[in-house]
Amino acid sequence: MKKLTALVLSLVLLFAVCTSAFAAGAKEAAPADGAKQKIVWTAYGYLSESKADRIKADFEAAYPQYEVEYIDLGSDDYLVRFDTMIASGERVDMALAMDQVEYNQRAKQGMFLPIESYVTKDGFDLQDAFGPGIKNAYVDGELYGLPYTKGGFYVFYNKDMFDAAGIAYPTDDWTWDDFEAIAKKLTTGTGASKVYGANVHMSWGYDIDTLPAQMLGWTPFKDANTANMDDPRLKSALELWNRMQNVDQTIISLATFQAEQIGGRMPFSKGQAAMLLSNWWSATWFLNNKFGSTDGDKLLNFNIGVVNIPRGDKNTPNNLNSTDLDYYFAVPNTAKNPEGGALLSRFMICEEWSKFGTLSSYRHQDVDEFMQKFVYYVDKDGAKHSLGYDEEFVTKVMGGWTQPISTYYGIDSMINPEGLAVIKDIFDQERELYYFGEQTIDQTIKAMQTRSQAELDALK
Repeated sequence: MKKLTALVLSLVLLFAVCTSAFAAGAKEAAPADGAKQKIVWTAYGYLSESKADRIKADFEAAYPQYEVEYIDLGSDDYLVRFDTMIASGERVDMALAMDQVEYNQRAKQGMFLPIESYVTKDGFDLQDAFGPGIKNAYVDGELYGLPYTKGGFYVFYNKDMFDAAGIAYPTDDWTWDDFEAIAKKLTTGTGASKVYGANVHMSWGYDIDTLPAQMLGWTPFKDANTANMDDPRLKSALELWNRMQNVDQTIISLATFQAEQIGGRMPFSKGQAAMLLSNWWSATWFLNNKFGSTDGDKLLNFNIGVVNIPRGDKNTPNNLNSTDLDYYFAVPNTAKNPEGGALLSRFMICEEWSKFGTLSSYRHQDVDEFMQKFVYYVDKDGAKHSLGYDEEFVTKVMGGWTQPISTYYGIDSMINPEGLAVIKDIFDQERELYYFGEQTIDQTIKAMQTRSQAELDALK
């Protein structure tokens, strides 16, 4: 599917080049007196809980000169569908552009329009709103989109299992060695009755697999054009995950995830794993699946704790996390109302996210409102349900107490976004062969380095 995405993206680039005049001046004619300006917005996931309708109503109340039309493209192959829309010239005034890498690639290829003049027209201060992380939204000196959330991985844990085993709850001072050792102690049983020490999103690939190396300051680049895939910190991280999957069998293997199509968080939710290494969004996912799904009565019938991801070693600060601003809304080059699209993206990030319990990139997010939504699930009858998240739990998940790994180590996270996209693909391919036992760790590292460097050289 990644090859298909790349093919569609290349078609988008060709379209963008051939229609540059259109992209630069594709504004719709001024509406007649009293007529509303249309904004076409595309993404996925906003049909649930009537989110799109609620955003539309709030935005149109605040800005009555606009009317919003939402197009949901579905989560499966979203980018392929979106790229195809833009390549065919369909109007989209604001769109979900996905993560930093996907956003940056499309901005460089002319798929998005600059928006800074629109979002700052009324005096809105980007630095005050988003902090220094907003610098990563600029591509070749232009702002093409706004990051709407921030990253953050955590370890959620089943307090009841820890209590039953007589094991102390993990603290922010723990290391990856501690994580591995605790997972061994908490792994019990065999076959259908087996309980794993930890549930890790092995199917997520690069972002999860490289965390132990990132916590030690590893980056995939020695410099902008030199790969760093033969770094011993990365090798050690891969060996950790291989031991846990295939030697000690304390986590579900990638092969099992793929063969059985296991939902990433379900083993933990069903009590089949004592810990879950996942992102901040999991806490909301727990609520939705406990109280909003047919399997809810079988899920999460235990007390949940949360702790920061393990430190790289005892010398690493205990508050590092991947909390850079990420995931973007952007204005495509087929927009007819780019100003309206830019304004809608800003409104959603700054005004709406707290209402949906979404962790915003906006520094002045309404914490009280966010917490009220984040800790409750309201069912179709209006009844409130909660898993008992307390203020300490929510504050930790919000990430206000952590510092980005990139900031601590002085890493330029945008040193070569096109190269990073290629490296991630190569990493995922080669690590799979290693985890499946088809090549050794040394063969894996060599292949990652050789292939990555060849691709970086080709991009020069």
